[in-house]
Amino acid sequence: MAASFEPGSAASWVKGCGVCRRTYDEPAWTALPTVATLPPASVQSHLSVPAGWTVELRRCACGAVLAARSD
Repeated sequence: MAASFEPGSAASWVKGCGVCRRTYDEPAWTALPTVATLPPASVQSHLSVPAGWTVELRRCACGAVLAARSD
């Protein structure tokens, strides 16, 4: 799977699908249909450090649901 970086960071941002192996840069990611947005409170329960971000769930072209951190 391709490495995932925070959108808008200096590093190249790429999100990869573990099912079909498609990769999405930031503009392609934003073009995917949104499934849900998880607020920081729901993310925090899975972490041991404070989380100040949301998680975006989007649907890959193959139908799989992908997740990426969003500020």
